Amino acid sequence: MIRAIARKEWMELSRDGRFLGAGALVFLLATVGIAVGALHVRDSRAEREAGARLTRQHWLEQGEKNPHSAAHYGVWAFKPESVLATFDRGVEPYLGVAVYLEAHKRNATQYRPAADATAAARFGELTGAGVLQLLLPLLIILLTYSAFTTEREQGTLRLLLSSGVRRHQLVLGKALGVGLALAALLVPLFVVAVVLVVGLGGGAGVSPGELLGRLSGLALGYGLYLSGFVFLGLAVSARARTSRGPWWCCWARGWSTRCWCPGSRWTRPGRGCRCPRRRTSRGSWRRTTRRA
Repeated sequence: MIRAIARKEWMELSRDGRFLGAGALVFLLATVGIAVGALHVRDSRAEREAGARLTRQHWLEQGEKNPHSAAHYGVWAFKPESVLATFDRGVEPYLGVAVYLEAHKRNATQYRPAADATAAARFGELTGAGVLQLLLPLLIILLTYSAFTTEREQGTLRLLLSSGVRRHQLVLGKALGVGLALAALLVPLFVVAVVLVVGLGGGAGVSPGELLGRLSGLALGYGLYLSGFVFLGLAVSARARTSRGPWWCCWARGWSTRCWCPGSRWTRPGRGCRCPRRRTSRGSWRRTTRRA
């Protein structure tokens, strides 16, 4: 029964123009983000290797001297960049890329990429992780918000329950159908990610087995993350009476606004933190008005 429900959901979603259009857009943005990330990792790795060679050359050309003086001469050490930075840079832009090593001193990392970024960098970068974390949950909401409300409005929900279908079978079948639709989008994206990482040089220095293992673990984590949104959307759809509730659109809009503009709730009037008002007693207010 679960398989039949999943097949029915898959057929409906595969014929839905909203899923096809939004899915193609998400796939395109994720592909562009991964390609840009792979190019960035390749260029950054080449620059760090060139800096390490130059630093080594300066160290060897300093001439004969006392070992203690040579230790005080110092040397630059460049931090290697992870392969997964092709997909998600994490906090890498806010950390330094090099540290100066010298005797009797502990120096902090320097040359943070975020320090040289413009104000537009506050809105985030186009990365594969950003697309999967922000846009794909909205696509899941689009696919699941009317999963049960449409059945209820058409009168087929009672027919399904009266025919012996249990509630958990109905939920699992619909979740599996949505999962198949997402798999049709994510599996090609996973293949494209592997090809771009290896082809553009982002996986240099890492064995294919290790690279595949890292990407598999990343895919498993995002699968669990997106599964939570699938069941959340189905739960809300099961609780709602109609599929035209404006509150759901407002919730999706507010959620997306918080993600793209985290500080927006502090700038809109009547929302978020309120400015403290100056408290005055009634007597002081009267004295002020009399003086005026």
